[in-house]
Amino acid sequence: MKLTKEAVQNFTQTVIDLHEHLIIDYSGGEHGIRDSGGLEHAVTLILADYEKYKESPFYVSAKAYQLLATRHYFVDGNKRTAHLLAKVLLLDTGYRFKPKYTDAVQFIIDIAAKKKSLKEVEDWIKTNVIEKELDVQEYMKELNDDIEDMKKWKKSDS
Repeated sequence: MKLTKEAVQNFTQTVIDLHEHLIIDYSGGEHGIRDSGGLEHAVTLILADYEKYKESPFYVSAKAYQLLATRHYFVDGNKRTAHLLAKVLLLDTGYRFKPKYTDAVQFIIDIAAKKKSLKEVEDWIKTNVIEKELDVQEYMKELNDDIEDMKKWKKSDS
């Protein structure tokens, strides 16, 4: 994906749509954007890294986790959105990210609290992925199950 203004706008809208779908249709909470400029900047950084580090999807996913979990671009659901975005980025590069949100929530809270370095997040991702030919329907079921699990944790997320 070439880093263009259009690509940034489109991917920013994709992240917003993912967040809104997550909040409104699944896990609940307040929806809305607190910092649209910051979100667009974060998306620009993610896409730049996606292009620059094509051989390292773990690094790019770790960066997405850090950018979305530590900053509050959305009114609610920042950590949940970070988790799903990381899963989607990994899926796009042929990896299945195994942890469900309920299993990963403490680690994600530590990311948000800036207790985990980018390298620690990247290493955690590397140990929790499998590379395989993905059955998209199977993976979509896993993502839906993960979203259902997020309903249990929405109170700890902002």
